[in-house]
Amino acid sequence: FKSSINQNIGVSVLDVMGRVVYQRNAKAVNQKLELNVAHLKQGVYFMQLNFDNGKSVTKKFVKK
Repeated sequence: FKSSINQNIGVSVLDVMGRVVYQRNAKAVNQKLELNVAHLKQGVYFMQLNFDNGKSVTKKFVKK
């Protein structure tokens, strides 16, 4: 995703049932955000990013 350099982001990962399985605040540095999802079981998840400017983005990903 693209964001302003060094922007604070609220990150939530939800399972397919809509339950929050991971949540934290992070800082995007040079438009990159790294999350460790090793603790998640295999399956389909949704990552919701909430930006300082009030915008949000939701992306689907598959953990293998």
